[in-house]
Amino acid sequence: MFRTFSLLLIAVFTTVAARADAVLDWNAQALGAIRTSKTPPPMAARNLAILHVALFDAVNGVTPNYTPYVVQPGAPAGASADAAAAQAGYVVLSSLYPALQSFWDTQLAALLAPIPAGQPKTDGTQWGSSVAQAILASRQNDGAFASVPYVPVLLPGHWRPTLPAFAPALFPQWPNVTPFSLESGSQFRPKGPPPLHSGRYLADWFMVKRLGEQNSKWRSPDQTQIALFWSDGGGTATPPGHWNEIAAIVSAQRHLSLIDNA
Repeated sequence: MFRTFSLLLIAVFTTVAARADAVLDWNAQALGAIRTSKTPPPMAARNLAILHVALFDAVNGVTPNYTPYVVQPGAPAGASADAAAAQAGYVVLSSLYPALQSFWDTQLAALLAPIPAGQPKTDGTQWGSSVAQAILASRQNDGAFASVPYVPVLLPGHWRPTLPAFAPALFPQWPNVTPFSLESGSQFRPKGPPPLHSGRYLADWFMVKRLGEQNSKWRSPDQTQIALFWSDGGGTATPPGHWNEIAAIVSAQRHLSLIDNA
């Protein structure tokens, strides 16, 4: 079943790639960058958000239909929305993944090649570049790269480095990163786990233990497939990127327009 779904996913993405607009194309290329660079999930979510906010404001600035995220619509009349999206995605990904610059150059050339030369193309690329730079600037001091030392608490119930690598805490600064839509990172943050001595903690622990066994008799086949589907470890698009993969499939099925994809 899992292999069948994987083959279906590949088939759908082949179709998407054949008909992709600049938004879908940059989305796919960004997911590829996340996989090859093994970007951790929190940073992957941030990078994808920056990319798609830039793509949206760039396209919406040419054909104003929605409230912008950062940049007010102001593209020259007649500017090419396709060129704007192509350039915006290029500028963002060049900034976020500079090690792949030659690849981004090739992708941009491929996206711009079908667009006829002329003022609409020129205006579109200039607009897309300015929007992308504004979006990047808006996230420059969002706290994503702040240095926050984390000293593990050596008491039961607190996280500490574990076998086999004893890796340090991942992104301890993330609770303070400026959200893209929420008022604060803690706006909908759930409460912590129940006390270790509580019956709820014991019941939850046993449930995880039983369901997580390699050959668990308690875990249904569907639960196994769901776990495999969402595992998304290193070298994948990560859980945030997984949602973008699903969105791309929906877009292909519904034949969405450039602005709808943005």
